[in-house]
Amino acid sequence: MAWGSRGGRTRIGAWAAAVALAVGGITYSSWVLDLIEPSGLDRFRTFLSQLEEPGVPWHQAYEYGDIVTGVLVITAAMLLQRSPRTPGVAARIATVAVGCFGAATVADALSPLDAVPVVHAVTSALAVFALFVTMGATTWAAVRDGAWPPMATAGALVFAVVALSTGWMLVSDRLDGDHLLGLAQRIQVGGMSAWLVVWGVSVGRSSRTSSSNPIPATPRTRSGRPPTR
Repeated sequence: MAWGSRGGRTRIGAWAAAVALAVGGITYSSWVLDLIEPSGLDRFRTFLSQLEEPGVPWHQAYEYGDIVTGVLVITAAMLLQRSPRTPGVAARIATVAVGCFGAATVADALSPLDAVPVVHAVTSALAVFALFVTMGATTWAAVRDGAWPPMATAGALVFAVVALSTGWMLVSDRLDGDHLLGLAQRIQVGGMSAWLVVWGVSVGRSSRTSSSNPIPATPRTRSGRPPTR
């Protein structure tokens, strides 16, 4: 296949999107650095946003990790939106939603909890909501339209873990007592990171599989225009 052909460009775009999603998932888990270089915060009871507060060791690494994640995910969303191998309405919704997740994640990192708590709360909620829409739409696209098949199995399993941990957070936040909200959020965000990596791998595998079935060129008349019926 010639890389300058339509199929070649499509494959390059799909692979670029796959890499962007997978790397974005890895950078979204920058909070694991706290396990290597302890911040002193209680990992079972403090929120991850507190790692980005001034005075916390490596706080800029956590902030930049989220910014890099957002930029990579937005890039992947743009590439997938342009790809003719993103079939069905559900898949298109997923790509738009993940782009919104990327934008909200960047905004979240640029509005620290200690500086603008209200804005931070809104951007955090938008990021989680957008990624939930992405996960739901991607699972639906995999089951119904056959897009990114691993998302119907491995992706759906990780989605379930994220949903359970999110439910844990929402319920516990409204109850009195110690319910280990910090642990719940770390499971939630860890699951989100893993899900992005799984989606990236799925996009890459789908691109490799479909490369043997090139996109047919649109037939044209001698005038260079598509034929009409």
